[in-house]
Amino acid sequence: MFISAVALSYGIAFSHHVGLNNSYNEVHPYAALTYAEDYSLTAYINSLGGLSVAAGYEFDITDKASLTLGAVTGYKLENTPVAPYFKVDYNLGGNVDLSLMPAYEQYNGKDTYGVVVAVTFNF
Repeated sequence: MFISAVALSYGIAFSHHVGLNNSYNEVHPYAALTYAEDYSLTAYINSLGGLSVAAGYEFDITDKASLTLGAVTGYKLENTPVAPYFKVDYNLGGNVDLSLMPAYEQYNGKDTYGVVVAVTFNF
């Protein structure tokens, strides 16, 4: 018989968008369901100020670092309602994580790439 745990968590992240030109929301409350410690479904307020839902799989890199890959909704992209989701987390101690995520915007007709740096407090 296979038994696995489902956990509900919530928290808030504070972010900064490095290398981008537009102004973005930098406060991101979230709620997440985690299944078998590796699969997650997370709803959060995104950088555009709207609701996003991300589904992903977490790979442990070290005992403090992980990589999450998946898909996310809620961003303005041509021809698709979902975008790839890529996040690296590093546990700073206790329930506080430092996260890095790639970022993209179109600004004055040009493609601009950057990184979102976030500190997340998990309750």
